[in-house]
Amino acid sequence: MKIHPLRLCFLPLVIFTMVLLTPASGQTSYLVVEKPGTVKNHKYVQGNEIAVKANYRGMESILRGRITALSDSTITINGRQVIHIEDITTIFHTRNLFPLLTDVGWKAGSGFFLLDVINGLLTKRKPVIQKGAVIISGSLIAVSLAAFPFIYKKLIIDGRHWRIKMLINSNIEY
Repeated sequence: MKIHPLRLCFLPLVIFTMVLLTPASGQTSYLVVEKPGTVKNHKYVQGNEIAVKANYRGMESILRGRITALSDSTITINGRQVIHIEDITTIFHTRNLFPLLTDVGWKAGSGFFLLDVINGLLTKRKPVIQKGAVIISGSLIAVSLAAFPFIYKKLIIDGRHWRIKMLINSNIEY
């Protein structure tokens, strides 16, 4: 029986993929923010960026950073800010499209304006700054500024609108 050479390459590839996808530790924790009565939820794991409004050290504070540790009742942000999940009042969830729109809008608007001014100077155009260039670049920058307030979605943790849970997945081998 003759085995095709591609089939011989397939087995090591499958083993290599399984090793890469297997978690390094036996336990994975998830911070889950879910809307009661629906299937809407947002999951955070160690290493994700997060912004929360919480009662931290007796004051209502907004804390931003990378999740460095998750335990059964606390999250650690930036390795030094430990917050109990009961103290979290709001999570600011980053939307995907609006940061991109904000970034592209001001870069494209200012870049177009700069290129048009340079072109006007090189060709000795009178006037150097044209009305159309100001309108186009101003519109792109205005769209960028208008999208800025929509970058974060406020998830108010009150048990009625959104609730927060900590899920711990243990890989138990028998």
